[in-house]
Amino acid sequence: MSIAKDCCLICILILTFYYIFQYNSLKRKFFKEKELFIHILGHDFRVPVIAQIRGLDLVLQKSFVVQEDDFLLDEINKSCKYTLDMVTMLMNIYKIENGEIILNYENINLRECFTTILDEFSDCIESKNINIVFDVGNESIYADKTYFIKALRILINTVLRYSANNKTVSITLLKNINGMKLTLKYVGNSLSQDEYSRLFELNPTYSAVGQGIQMYLCKKIIDLHNGKIKFCPKLNQNNDFDVILPY
Repeated sequence: MSIAKDCCLICILILTFYYIFQYNSLKRKFFKEKELFIHILGHDFRVPVIAQIRGLDLVLQKSFVVQEDDFLLDEINKSCKYTLDMVTMLMNIYKIENGEIILNYENINLRECFTTILDEFSDCIESKNINIVFDVGNESIYADKTYFIKALRILINTVLRYSANNKTVSITLLKNINGMKLTLKYVGNSLSQDEYSRLFELNPTYSAVGQGIQMYLCKKIIDLHNGKIKFCPKLNQNNDFDVILPY
């Protein structure tokens, strides 16, 4: 009986060590593939895009470019810069999560941030005749300015994309003992539960090109600041994006 018991214990130990070995092996393989993916992003994607942008910049400076070509080249240039921005953000978030980059926290004035970002979308706001109302006072938040402004820019871009014409987009900030809640309200197309899930899970089947990865990056940035983001559909096409941040 004792021999059978000892044999069982030995078998259990062997199986335990085997599964531990397999787990560690798969873990090493996963991290190796993850590092390879980031390397590919940085070298095979980012470097060619930078070269394309520089080439397009040189072409746009030439006097012989006709107006139609100038418009097309300008759009291609914007597309390349957008791709470069997304690749760079993915690489930087990977580095932050692995402790290779430390967030540079500072006090950021929200009114100044929103004023700057909204100026960037002035053409879209004007073409859709959207009224922007924001009430954030003169409050500041403690965050990494570069990354947090990126998250705000993605949110505003999304809200303007879904907002109906001739409507109001409001941006408000509420404070309580638990932290701060930044709310972006708009009237327009709502996200379905499926769309919401895909937005925040980096699913490439989302309909708008680049939208899924943008919202994923937005969520990751807010997560890195120990905050939360959620989408709240209301009645009559009223919708909210809430960003909750600790003090």
